[in-house]
Amino acid sequence: MKKQEKTKKITVDNLAIMMNNSFEILKKDIADNAKVSTLILKEISAIHQDNKNFRQSISSLNSDGVYYNRKIENLTTRVEKLESNSK
Repeated sequence: MKKQEKTKKITVDNLAIMMNNSFEILKKDIADNAKVSTLILKEISAIHQDNKNFRQSISSLNSDGVYYNRKIENLTTRVEKLESNSK
C-alpha cells in the first residue's frame, strides 16, 4: 500500500508570508522589465537615427544621379545637333 502523505497545515501568518514573498518577486520582475524596456527603447531610437541618416545620404546620391543623367542627356542632344549641322 502507498503511504499517505500528510498535508502540512498552513496558518494565516504563513499564508501572509507566502503572499508577501510572491509580491516581492513580482516587484523585482516588474523593475527588471522596466530596465529592459528602457534599453530596448534606446536601441530603437539609435536604429531610427541610423536609418534617418542613411536615407538622407542615399537621397542625395539619388538626386546627384538624376542631375548627372540630365547633363549627359543634354550633352548627347547638343552633340547630335552639332553633328546634324556639320553635315
